Amino acid sequence: MSNKLLYLIIASLILLLVSLVVFSNLIRGYLENKNSTSVVSPSPVPSGIIPTAVILPDDLVKGLSIHNVPTLNPTEGMGLDLNSPEIKNSIAQIEKIKDKLPYKKSFTSTRGLEVDVLIPSYDILINKWTLNVEVFLLDYAISESSPEYEKNKQAFLEAARDVFYWLKSNGVNTEQIIIQWGDREFIQTRAEEWLR
Repeated sequence: MSNKLLYLIIASLILLLVSLVVFSNLIRGYLENKNSTSVVSPSPVPSGIIPTAVILPDDLVKGLSIHNVPTLNPTEGMGLDLNSPEIKNSIAQIEKIKDKLPYKKSFTSTRGLEVDVLIPSYDILINKWTLNVEVFLLDYAISESSPEYEKNKQAFLEAARDVFYWLKSNGVNTEQIIIQWGDREFIQTRAEEWLR
């Protein structure tokens, strides 16, 4: 009789454990679906509408690429022309926000990715004509065929939109500022591709 009771108790515990695991998975799935539709966007979005793509407004110019800065001719060393209007204009724009740096923001993208944005303090910028913008926690090397590609691209564009609005709200002419996205060439290349 005691063995039957012991087996009954063990069977009941196993059944209870299986039920808890199933119930836990159902709750987690419900919360993930709920979070993916109710996450606060870094910029205003009409309630109840989830954008399928982040479009940067036409008046939100996306910054200059370092590749567009004139270089010196071969006899002068072929480096960047530090006296060019592009360099001088970018320095002037960065000067407008130097006392407001560092800029940090963390948010959850509309499709559920955690994103950290950092513009370091003025004193540690790579140089005085390039604004370094780091957007962390994204996969810049992701293949376009990956199901997560659009999620990463959209999260980056949401972060970029936030940065451009912040710059504009501080009087920066985003047409004249040179931005370096990340600290590696492949990040800069992917960022420029996503911003097109």
